[in-house]
Amino acid sequence: MPMQEDRPSIMFLKFLADNAADSTKASKTRGLTFRKGYYIFYGTLMDPSLLSKVLQISGSPKMRPAMVVGYHTKLCGQYPALSGGLPLHTVHGVAYEVQSQEQLDRLVIYMTATYNTVPCLIQFLDGDQADDNRFG
Repeated sequence: MPMQEDRPSIMFLKFLADNAADSTKASKTRGLTFRKGYYIFYGTLMDPSLLSKVLQISGSPKMRPAMVVGYHTKLCGQYPALSGGLPLHTVHGVAYEVQSQEQLDRLVIYMTATYNTVPCLIQFLDGDQADDNRFG
């Protein structure tokens, strides 16, 4: 049986249920001064359609190919998570500039308490860099 492209994933349905049932997870980011900043995604959120759904934006988000150095990925359940690696290890993904507190809150809810926001140096494949907080 062919896969249906329009059918939401189990993870996205879980996100919607958690979001509707308990928005207190996002309150961890409240009270802090919000600044736009790039976050790197190296797993399911590399899919532009999924990121659009999570952020509740229309159209495709502007994502840039990027990498971080000194990390590797390990599985946390069935999803990849960044972990400290050897100095020259790289993890490739995409970077997205979070535009608002609401977008950050939606990411925090989607990613659950399993993930943390940590500062890291994102290297864009075009040579530019950003060094604010990232979702890692």
